[in-house]
Amino acid sequence: EFSTYSLTAVIGPVIDAHPDKRMFIIRIFPVQAAIAVIVTVLIVVRAMTVPLVIFVAFLMAVLWDFPWLAQTAILPLIMKREKLLQANSLMQAFGGGSTIFINALAGFIIAAVGVQGVSAIYAFAFMASAAVMTTVKVPPTSKPSGGDISLFSGLREGWLYVLKGRRKDLSELFFVSGLQGFFSVAPILLMAVISFISLKGNVTEYGLLNGIFLAGGFTGNFVLGKINPTQSLGKAMLAATFAEGFLIALSVFVARNIAALDLLWFAIGCCDPVFYNSQSSYLQATVDSDHMARVKGNAYLFRGLGRGSGNLVLGVIILYFGIASGALAFGFSLIILAALLFGANSQMRKLGYS
Repeated sequence: EFSTYSLTAVIGPVIDAHPDKRMFIIRIFPVQAAIAVIVTVLIVVRAMTVPLVIFVAFLMAVLWDFPWLAQTAILPLIMKREKLLQANSLMQAFGGGSTIFINALAGFIIAAVGVQGVSAIYAFAFMASAAVMTTVKVPPTSKPSGGDISLFSGLREGWLYVLKGRRKDLSELFFVSGLQGFFSVAPILLMAVISFISLKGNVTEYGLLNGIFLAGGFTGNFVLGKINPTQSLGKAMLAATFAEGFLIALSVFVARNIAALDLLWFAIGCCDPVFYNSQSSYLQATVDSDHMARVKGNAYLFRGLGRGSGNLVLGVIILYFGIASGALAFGFSLIILAALLFGANSQMRKLGYS
């Protein structure tokens, strides 16, 4: 799923070239709803297989790339520049809140009617979202200068804007985002492993940790939006990365203490969204609308590949060397990354806008 999200780099030119960004949400969400209905039927008739699950995950992730990237391009069209970080943070906070609610609802539905009930709710959510989006007024964008562009030329121009333009900050940001994404996948995988190994398969605690992590994300997003540190974004990103690394490394020492583990995972959840939301806001505030989707898609190519490969590497480390080795390796890597960038007076440290 994470690796498939990297395909946004290819989709960016399509979004940039279309004047009405809403269409990618209004038209694609119903398609995803239809797939969810098909999944519901397959579950009911017991025809769902592991290969089908993987294919559906891939297909849904590819389709999600379009509305996700369109949403990124829409926000700077309808929000003032100084409000972008607040808008991103509040969107993520409410998204996290709805995820907590949906997780709780899903547990109830699974117990009451089975898994097929969850995919039916999923289909309804997509249709409701598409309907709401029809009411949002978004000013159309002009076509890129030079008229219609081919996919290849659009990709090429998007990469040249990042790698050979005057924006030296972007190339460093993309590279650091990939590294940070590689190591910051640790909480999700560690959560499952600690619950099922250190806590001997405590499914209730696993569900609770998920909810606490999401609640931490809600809180972190809300606080970030409230503080709104637009002029010192880079410092905020590095500070959150350092803190998250420290907390991840600490997790193995409190793995058998449920109360301490819950508190720690809430704190990790608070730190987790800061880097990505700050990066998104910085791009939206400093990149022109002609290149917005391509630049954001290119940025996620680095981050998506980083997160996808990070999951695999951490899984191998845990499998062969144990939970402690995985948590300490990834936690200290985040600490070192943040400390080096902060101490080296890097472009990352200077990121910000007014």
